[in-house]
Amino acid sequence: MHEVEMGDRIANWRAIAHLDGPQAEKARIQLAKIPDLSDYEFGFYRAFGDLSTERPIGMAAGPIPRSAIVAYADEAEMDWTDSAILLRVIRAVDTAYMQAVAKQRGGGGT
Repeated sequence: MHEVEMGDRIANWRAIAHLDGPQAEKARIQLAKIPDLSDYEFGFYRAFGDLSTERPIGMAAGPIPRSAIVAYADEAEMDWTDSAILLRVIRAVDTAYMQAVAKQRGGGGT
């Protein structure tokens, strides 16, 4: 949940990391702490980003609907096993994301 908890800082680090000097070195050190994703993991990260646009918006953003995850899997022509994995991973990441957002806003999350 690095992007939620430290989004602005990460963007700043990425902007200066290629420069010279102590601030750029600190940025490179911080960026090195962010986990690298395998191609397989990046697929889930990408799916989460795509599916995040499907959230219902009311008083606050809600969780990604199951129907959106299933439609995403269908569009990607995933078999039943991959679809089930996608559903579980997106649900787990979405729960962590919603908790991080609630914590950032002072709500504590559930």
